[in-house]
Amino acid sequence: DNSTVVVRPEHAKLTSGKGDLSGTVENIVYFGTDTHIHVRLDSSESFTVRQQNTRSAGCGFERGDKVGISIGNDAAQVLRD
Repeated sequence: DNSTVVVRPEHAKLTSGKGDLSGTVENIVYFGTDTHIHVRLDSSESFTVRQQNTRSAGCGFERGDKVGISIGNDAAQVLRD
């Protein structure tokens, strides 16, 4: 049996410390109301985190930053193939 774990990008949070996953920021794309931060995981897969923008600050990360990604227990779903 094969399974796929899916997480909505707005349910993941970036941290400069350790997280459930870790990787490197590859790209940051501003979309007006939110920013998509594209991360290359240490396991080589890509992962996108969506952060809602605020007036006072940017996303807080830059390309090349090492980051952790935290995912809440209720944020992931397992899809069986």
